[in-house]
Amino acid sequence: MDVFPTIMKKRFFALTLLAASSICTADVYKCVGPDGLVTFSNNPFCEQKQAYAKDRNEPLLTVKPEALTKVPPDKIFEVYEDKTYDLPGLLEEIGRFTGIQFEPVGLEGNEVVIHKGSHLWLEMFNTLVADHQLDYRQAYGRIYIYKIGTMGETIIHSPELLRWYQSDTTWNVVMKNDDILLAMNPYKNTELKERLHKLVNMVREELKEPVAVNAAESIEVKTGYTAGVGSGIANRDEVEENRRAAAEKARRIISRRQAN
Repeated sequence: MDVFPTIMKKRFFALTLLAASSICTADVYKCVGPDGLVTFSNNPFCEQKQAYAKDRNEPLLTVKPEALTKVPPDKIFEVYEDKTYDLPGLLEEIGRFTGIQFEPVGLEGNEVVIHKGSHLWLEMFNTLVADHQLDYRQAYGRIYIYKIGTMGETIIHSPELLRWYQSDTTWNVVMKNDDILLAMNPYKNTELKERLHKLVNMVREELKEPVAVNAAESIEVKTGYTAGVGSGIANRDEVEENRRAAAEKARRIISRRQAN
């Protein structure tokens, strides 16, 4: 994706850009045809099967964190001694230290006491994973960390839930329909994995997704400009804004599903 050009670079280009721009009022989606031609529209589905769509069934990858960072495994990670840490917050701190985008899912409420101040970052990460029965997978440009056998594992290993998890709009639909299910006698006090099939079907129906989704790639456009349909220009949100939104999303899930 091309970077949005600097307006001051050329006055003529700036005037052309401003004339073609308008307030963004709809989502924009990208499809790639069999001939490689890229098209943009407000249709979330493509006519042809997409070889790769960022918003659709991205495969989970088993990765090694040390292979994703330039920080040596023996680099020292400092913490306060004899302090109780929030587990997801500590994992995110290790992620910031190494430049890896860790996103804990369903780990709120878990705490860990650290007695020693200096640690090899990789050794500390592996210890946290082993002591708290954690697992992790890479998808959508980040490492999702969850506890084995919990709601977090169900979310990450469901292609549909993980795809919907990427957007507050679609995830709100998931949460709304899950509330409906939990209010029904057959699903009261059930775990997410027990109502997963029904939940996915309900969300698909509300989002008007066919069973076999041939989804386009969603293009996030900077407020105030169109996606440049025909020019291929689009702007991504800032990384920090995405991180905050994802963290808030995870907190909302847990606060609503703590009993499970």
